[in-house]
Amino acid sequence: MARPPVAPSLNFLRQRRHKLAALRQQDKLVLYVLSGIFGVVVVVAIGLAVYLFTQKQRFNSLSTSNTQATKALASLATEEAEYLVFFNRLQTLVTIWPTRGSQQKTLEFLTDLTLPDVAYQQVTFEQTTRLLQFSVVADDFFAFEKFINVIKEPEIHQRVKSFDVSTVRRNEEGRYVFTVQMVLEAQT
Repeated sequence: MARPPVAPSLNFLRQRRHKLAALRQQDKLVLYVLSGIFGVVVVVAIGLAVYLFTQKQRFNSLSTSNTQATKALASLATEEAEYLVFFNRLQTLVTIWPTRGSQQKTLEFLTDLTLPDVAYQQVTFEQTTRLLQFSVVADDFFAFEKFINVIKEPEIHQRVKSFDVSTVRRNEEGRYVFTVQMVLEAQT
């Protein structure tokens, strides 16, 4: 006799095991892929946490050094102000020095004219015209004569363009008083 054909539905347990094995295989693959993705996410999260931690440490150190630099600059503010004042003074001296230099030379010229019994009063010097004007007080006639002789010396006379003496008079104390006006040479 012949065997009757076996219906596929009769051995359902075997088919079920075959399907379960295929599902297990598929689940293993999904688990492998998901664990890979999870591993990458964990590694990225740890890397991000480490990066954020190091950036926070850098920020804190930069903030601390910035605070220290700000304090150092604030402590140097008075010194900087002193340097600025000093610089401005030097700039002013640079602009004043050329005019003051000729006045200094004029004072040196007056020093050359200084005599023991002669005093100068009301000394004025005009830079543009180089006019030197002053009053002379001589203790006696001999001091007056000595002053006139000093003015007539060649080394003094060549430093002067023009020379004028006002009227000589005697004051209440018996001293000789007169005003001198002279125009100085440019190099004096």
